[in-house]
Amino acid sequence: AVGMIALSLCMNCRSLIGIIINGVLDTLGPILGMLLGERDLQGIRFLLKRTWRFVFLAGFGILVLLEVMPEIILTIYGVTAGSERVMSVHALRLFALSIPLSGFTVVIAEYYQVIGELKLAIFVSFVEGILGIVLTVYFLLACLGPDAIWGAFALSELLTVLVIFAGSHYCARHSQGKKKGVFLLQQTDEAAQTIYEVTARSIALDAVQVSADIIKTAKQSGIEDKICGFLGMAVEEVLMELKEQNKKECDVDIMVRSFDAQMVMAFRDNGIACNYLKDAALPEKELAVSNL
Repeated sequence: AVGMIALSLCMNCRSLIGIIINGVLDTLGPILGMLLGERDLQGIRFLLKRTWRFVFLAGFGILVLLEVMPEIILTIYGVTAGSERVMSVHALRLFALSIPLSGFTVVIAEYYQVIGELKLAIFVSFVEGILGIVLTVYFLLACLGPDAIWGAFALSELLTVLVIFAGSHYCARHSQGKKKGVFLLQQTDEAAQTIYEVTARSIALDAVQVSADIIKTAKQSGIEDKICGFLGMAVEEVLMELKEQNKKECDVDIMVRSFDAQMVMAFRDNGIACNYLKDAALPEKELAVSNL
């Protein structure tokens, strides 16, 4: 019974940590999908590094809390008996060692799912959630006794990290050089040429001047005159629509990139949310950007 109480406390702590991680994943998914659509590798790396930094610092803070003051959790859940408190404190301190790595493994599994590496994502989740714990408990039980259960969480996370590196290396090798590293990003996108990139306040952006600058830069980059004209028209039209929809000043980020077979234009702003194709508040004739 004492062991079940300690295990229950560990599982409840895991659920509380999951609230933080799930909040991160809910934010990560849409942004990551947008960056993948734009093939912005630098942005993806920046996003993942920031995400892991936040998750690690949050996990490290919880680790310190459970190592220094585990009695707080016992008080919250009403554990008062002496033997129960001794076992629970010991279990929580061992369990806490798994927390910093658990954020990394869950985020990378979600990342693999977004980029289309579904088999690797499922396998990482399976190892982290079931297989790793079962294996570590089985092999440690003989030498550590009951402590193997609490220590299994940390060793399972470490095993999952090793699986991540091994699995990503395997996928990279079988991609014939198209993917590389733990992120498994398309290496063909590394050769992308940035034609135009700017971040400014919307009031400071002259749509006509930005269009002219993009046309000029695109021509200097060797893009066909016809495509340069289309780029300029598209950028000018989108900027005009952004200013029309956002009555107040907002920040606008514009990026135009050239790949071997296509051009990618990205527009971001922190103004009001508006879907030109689905916004029912707009008249039917205005449900699309005017001239695109």
